[in-house]
Amino acid sequence: MGIRQKFFVLAGIVGALMAIVSISGYFLASADLEQSVDNELRAVVAKEVSEMDGWLMAKQSSTAHTANVMTAYNGDKASMQTNAALQSASSEADVIGVTLGMEDKYFASSTGGNLTGQKDPTQRPWYQQAKKDDKVEFTDAYVDAITNKHVISAIAPVKANGQFIGAVCNDISLDALDEQVKNIEYHGEGQGIILEKTGNILATAGLGKPMQNFAEVDGFGEHFKEMQGKESGYFTTSSDGKDIVFAYAKVPSTEWLIGIAVPEDFVFAALKHMRWVFGLLTLVGFALMMFVCQYFAQKITRPILGLNEHAVQLADGNLRMADLPVESADEIGQLTQAFNTMNKNIRNLIQKMSSAAEQVAASSEELTASAQQSAEAANSVAVSVGDVAQGVSDQAESVDNAKNVVEEVVGHIDDVAKGMEHVNDRTNETNETATAGSKLMQDAMDKMVLIEKASQESAAIVAQLGKNSEQIGKIVETISAIAEQTNLLALNAAIEAARAGEQGRGFTVVAEEVRKLAAESQEAAEDIKRHITTIQSDTNQAVGSMESSTEQIKLGTDAIREVGEQFGRIIAKVHDIKDEVEAMNLRVHKVSDGASSIVGTMEEIDEVSSKTAAHTQTISAATEEQSASTEEIASASQSLANMATELQDATAKFKF
Repeated sequence: MGIRQKFFVLAGIVGALMAIVSISGYFLASADLEQSVDNELRAVVAKEVSEMDGWLMAKQSSTAHTANVMTAYNGDKASMQTNAALQSASSEADVIGVTLGMEDKYFASSTGGNLTGQKDPTQRPWYQQAKKDDKVEFTDAYVDAITNKHVISAIAPVKANGQFIGAVCNDISLDALDEQVKNIEYHGEGQGIILEKTGNILATAGLGKPMQNFAEVDGFGEHFKEMQGKESGYFTTSSDGKDIVFAYAKVPSTEWLIGIAVPEDFVFAALKHMRWVFGLLTLVGFALMMFVCQYFAQKITRPILGLNEHAVQLADGNLRMADLPVESADEIGQLTQAFNTMNKNIRNLIQKMSSAAEQVAASSEELTASAQQSAEAANSVAVSVGDVAQGVSDQAESVDNAKNVVEEVVGHIDDVAKGMEHVNDRTNETNETATAGSKLMQDAMDKMVLIEKASQESAAIVAQLGKNSEQIGKIVETISAIAEQTNLLALNAAIEAARAGEQGRGFTVVAEEVRKLAAESQEAAEDIKRHITTIQSDTNQAVGSMESSTEQIKLGTDAIREVGEQFGRIIAKVHDIKDEVEAMNLRVHKVSDGASSIVGTMEEIDEVSSKTAAHTQTISAATEEQSASTEEIASASQSLANMATELQDATAKFKF
């Protein structure tokens, strides 16, 4: 992108910024103007509300005064001078008439005089409202039945001794509202309107019709509820195809609404004018900016193009160009003057460089030859020192390898020493365990001997018990034989007693008892015999078992005794192993100490070899550095010669 295009881009950016500033200013001014219009419209409506509230309060005060006059007479109609009071109250131009109604249906009017009996005042809506609310207030608007005009009534209660006895009604024509609503305007424009709190139109200068509900007017239905809930307000709407601005406020005494509708085009005419002014200023400023940019772009780019053309010639090596004309004293003029001076200086510099390049080329060739000879000598020395350094390095490497091997051997010996110590510890533990096992085997063998003796004694006792059982069996057999004989004797005695007759009856009884005892003794003997037989059988089995157990115990005792002998031999072997392990452990420690000494010696050899190698390498490095320096000098000399040649070629391109 050229400088001219950049100027136009800059102009576009500045123009865009101007447009943004203009639009922002327009919207800020628009907001201020709208706020000003809102304040002015509210002021117009507030003025009308104040006048309307004063007018209504005057009517309300007049009605209250008439009611107070009637109240002062405390209901005495003869003293009330009713007609005069009513006539006085109706003397105002906008008052149609003043009426008095009483609870006893007394009815009088400023226009009709005493109407008692003709109409019942207690049935009139205004009378019932005054009785119900018991305060001075206004009725809703209505059409008067006599005059057929839209009126409102100011009503007030009449009291006697604090009790309601009647009411005064002041009928007020709304023709005055029609005149007032025509005077509601904003800078000579607008349509005024007065509404009841219910929305009925009391007076209007064009919006809707009298007694029409305002919510039914086109464009205002959706706003009416909001109007009822606020003391004042401001909104825009469309009615009958026209955009209008509507401001309103509430009358405090009656909660009526007074509003004004002004065409939006008229209200914001200044805003529309301001919009055109801002737009025109923006366009003029943008056009002026483009013209200025065009002028300065041409003024700046013309000398720059001349400089660019001379710079291209200079890049091609042409130093014979004439100086550029200096047309101004600003930065561009200074740049042109500096460019002319630079052209002259470059021309002189190239001439001097061409002459110097020839001299440098000749000197560099001589320096190159000397440097090459020094480099060859240094290379020979470096090769010899390098061989020595390599031999020392190989020796140091061999020493390092040997030291590493010895260190590995020492490490293995240390591992063996640790293993021998571990084996020694385990051998001691095995010796202790075997000794403890031997003691346990000896204890077990002693207990088995005791068990064997106890078993033999038990077998002897059981055998003796078997012999005693046999003797008891013989005794039982004897008792059984005696019982049989006793039974026979008792039977014989019974027979003899039966022969004796009456004298032997007592003996017969005794003989029977003896026979029974003998029989029972024989049965008991048989039972004992059976038990003895069972005991003998069990005793024989116990004797056999005891003999078998005794034999097994003998075998166990022999086995334990043999195991004990084996434990003794194991303990002896463990003691032998323990002694050998301790001796081997001592030998391993001696070997480890000797290996450590070898490692120390190898480290000393390695240190000496390393120092020798380091010194040799230092000498070799110094020799190589000297050789490299000599080669660099030769290379630099050659490069200098080449550069001198290139410089000669480069200066040859320039025309001066």
